[in-house]
Amino acid sequence: ELNRQIDTILRDLELLKSIMPLDPETGKLLRVFQGYARDQNLDIRVISPKAIVKKDLYSEQAFGLEVGGGYHDIALFFDKIAHMRRIVNITNLDMKASSKKNVTVDAKFNSMVYMQNPEAFQAMEKKS
Repeated sequence: ELNRQIDTILRDLELLKSIMPLDPETGKLLRVFQGYARDQNLDIRVISPKAIVKKDLYSEQAFGLEVGGGYHDIALFFDKIAHMRRIVNITNLDMKASSKKNVTVDAKFNSMVYMQNPEAFQAMEKKS
């Protein structure tokens, strides 16, 4: 019985780590963003990781992106990001009609990703 409970807890922990990992996994995220953009025929002009900001119980990192493509293609790109297992929010979205050939919309936004902040939990444990 105890081994079964331990297995269940370890499985739940692995699921939580995939939703909110300990590390930023920057390389993996950049590949995912590029793959999603390629799937939607979007032109990524800029991907710029920002500094990690530590909050009370978690850390966050913004990735500034600039893409061009069709309006619906950009919407489908956002939909794919929304359905990632990991928590990712789109913030500061600015969309405009494009003057570039074969591009209808230019979009500039941040993809905000979240990570665990183990130091915060350690500090809470020390207070207890």
